[in-house]
Amino acid sequence: MARARQFHTRQCSNDLVPNVLLVSTKPLQAIIMGGSMIIINETWINRTENYSQGDSGYYQPFTENLGRLFKSLRNEYGRCTGSIYADAPDGTPDKIGWVFQKIARYEDTLEPYLLETWVSYKWVKEL
Repeated sequence: MARARQFHTRQCSNDLVPNVLLVSTKPLQAIIMGGSMIIINETWINRTENYSQGDSGYYQPFTENLGRLFKSLRNEYGRCTGSIYADAPDGTPDKIGWVFQKIARYEDTLEPYLLETWVSYKWVKEL
């Protein structure tokens, strides 16, 4: 029996990143527009106790290749449990990221907990 994929929704706002213009959340459209770069945001959630552990803020990753980026994030944050979607202006869902989970340990007690990491991306053009 096939497992159903878990999907999450999160708002995608350009207000969080100064001096850039949102080009697209879709790689092909961003490439056609030219001169764009990808930026990502990581949000860490302790799912064992259900609280947010922080947010990285948007930054430019080491690669523009979504496949390489995904593999690197999967190695760092564990298995991918779903995707993040945002509503496009025409009402269709746009994939804007991934959700990862792994067992991590508290720094002080070394007890295990479930760490969930939401990574969203968008293609922008520098102003």
